Amino acid sequence: MDVVLGGSQKCLSAPPGLTFLSISEDAWKCMENRKAPIRGFYTNLIKWKQMWYKDRIFPYTQPVSDIFGLSEAADMILEEGENVYIRHSRISRAVRETLKEAGFKVFPKNGAEADTVTAFYIPEGIDDEKFRRHLWERFNVMIAGSWGKLKRRRG
Repeated sequence: MDVVLGGSQKCLSAPPGLTFLSISEDAWKCMENRKAPIRGFYTNLIKWKQMWYKDRIFPYTQPVSDIFGLSEAADMILEEGENVYIRHSRISRAVRETLKEAGFKVFPKNGAEADTVTAFYIPEGIDDEKFRRHLWERFNVMIAGSWGKLKRRRG
């Protein structure tokens, strides 16, 4: 993989607001050899690389509270150990199986699922907003909707 991007709120149980970024040498070379200039400061990773690795300048105020939150989340993961993965896998499997037993079509197909996100299609004729509100009000379960062509069709 040439570029890997992650967020602190995904899988780590840390507050949202931090991004993790890994860039391969090939990706750096591609950016350095591009013909069109990179517009803007925040989108120009070449400038960021120079500022941090060469000049040791960090160009904005550090989100200290987010970093403390990430540190605590990392400590909790290290304390729980590999059980973190086992717990996520067990719960996600149970959620998918329960949805299937209730007649929902789970997405993606078997073998391509993630243990941190479960998506399913809302059957035709069911209002997804009312369905999600019912889950929240009756069972204290919050699920996100979808967007684009799948808006109102997938939970």
